[in-house]
Amino acid sequence: MGKCAIYDCIIEHGNNDDGDSLGAIFNRTWDKEKGGVKSAATEQYWIRSFLNMRLDDFDNPREPINIEHHTYWHDMSVQ
Repeated sequence: MGKCAIYDCIIEHGNNDDGDSLGAIFNRTWDKEKGGVKSAATEQYWIRSFLNMRLDDFDNPREPINIEHHTYWHDMSVQ
C-alpha cells in the first residue's frame, strides 16, 4: 500500500520541488517521524503519518496556484 500511496502522490502533487510536491510532503513526514521507516513493524505507522500529512496538504496548500485551486474547489462545493 505504501508504494501505491507514493505513486498516487506523484500523480496528484508532482515530483518537483514546490511546497506541495511529493518531496515536500515526504520531508514533512520525515521530520515529524524523526526519520524513515525503522522496521517492517513501523511501516504502517509511517505510511499513515505520510497520508495524514498529504491530507493536511490538501487542506492547507503551500503554493499560490494550489491555494487558488483549493479556494475555487472549496467555493464550488459550498454553493
